[in-house]
Amino acid sequence: MLKHCLSCDTPHHYPRPYCPHCGSDQTEWRASSGLGEIYTFTRMVRGVETPYLMAYVKLDEGVTVLTHLHAPDWDAVHIGMRVKLGFSASASGQNVPIFVPA
Repeated sequence: MLKHCLSCDTPHHYPRPYCPHCGSDQTEWRASSGLGEIYTFTRMVRGVETPYLMAYVKLDEGVTVLTHLHAPDWDAVHIGMRVKLGFSASASGQNVPIFVPA
């Protein structure tokens, strides 16, 4: 789900009650396709117990989100790679959004 402004017809992320583009308070939640492509990424390997990938993903709707990326082959990950939304259980058992190769 993404916040979408009814006044300027623009999606935005992070969700907020006012549109960051035009200032309108006329926003609503809309379903997202959950598809996008990697804008940039990094491998987190130093100073962490378990290495992981972080990425900025540009969703097909036009917004960019910072997320964890789960990929079985780190060497295959590249800028422009198509990804899709998935979910992973956190240490507390709560499902959190992640992205995986499409």
